[in-house]
Amino acid sequence: LNNDQLEKIDTVVQSINEEIQFSQLFTTLLSKLSVIRNMDAASALTYDKKTEQFIYKALLGRKQDPATLPPLSINQVKERYLNNAKEVFKDIYVKEKGFHFQALGNEIDQIPTPKSMITFLVVEEGIPMGVVTLENKMRDNAFNDQDYSMVGRLKSHLVSAFIKNSILVNLDGTLTDLKNTQSELIEKEKFASIGQLTTGIVDRLLNPMNYIQNFSEISQSLITEAKVYFEQDSDNIPIEIK
Repeated sequence: LNNDQLEKIDTVVQSINEEIQFSQLFTTLLSKLSVIRNMDAASALTYDKKTEQFIYKALLGRKQDPATLPPLSINQVKERYLNNAKEVFKDIYVKEKGFHFQALGNEIDQIPTPKSMITFLVVEEGIPMGVVTLENKMRDNAFNDQDYSMVGRLKSHLVSAFIKNSILVNLDGTLTDLKNTQSELIEKEKFASIGQLTTGIVDRLLNPMNYIQNFSEISQSLITEAKVYFEQDSDNIPIEIK
């Protein structure tokens, strides 16, 4: 690789390292990959372990919104990007001419089949992480060994981008969970404060009633004792008291 190619690779690597918004990471990555000669379209998909499907994250040179596209199964990814492709480097595949995307019966069919395509299968320790495609919409055999070599040099950095995306997504999920937990605690504190206030009000209402009830019980006891006294010593009680 010459100095110009090395500078292009450095530009891509720098963009990966500087981007901290996971929602923009792949859009930034694809725009920087335009340093690949004759590339006029691209796509990036990430693998969702829970659903075991590939989800579109970014498109370049296409009208479709990746957020509106349905996911692809593992078999669909193999059929679309890997079957009948030539592996020029490990995990880097090329379709040079005469291929067509299989119809899926959904919005993805609106993406036209390119004339030439480089597909990079992102794998880390045997686990699929995603797919990046570099495409030419107009020409067969648009890419050559020099382009394949540049993509090969970028391989480890593309893997880093997917790892970074996974970390940022996890961090975003953690922050969301913390915010939800904080909101729940605030609500619980509000209910606890209301409960304490209600308890205080009830106590204030009940205390006078307790005093009245206690006074009534004492008065009743005194009346009962007085009756007994009058009955036992009625002869000695002055007439005016009777």
